[in-house]
Amino acid sequence: MGEKSSTVQDQEQQVRKVKRTLEGWRVALLSLKSVILWAQ
Repeated sequence: MGEKSSTVQDQEQQVRKVKRTLEGWRVALLSLKSVILWAQ
């Protein structure tokens, strides 16, 4: 039982890590997009 809950915790931790990574990429891409639009 305890093993299962730790697995769920691990999954939640990974999901948080992925979301943080994606958020960073989203910000970078939005910045890049605005630079490209501004440059045109």
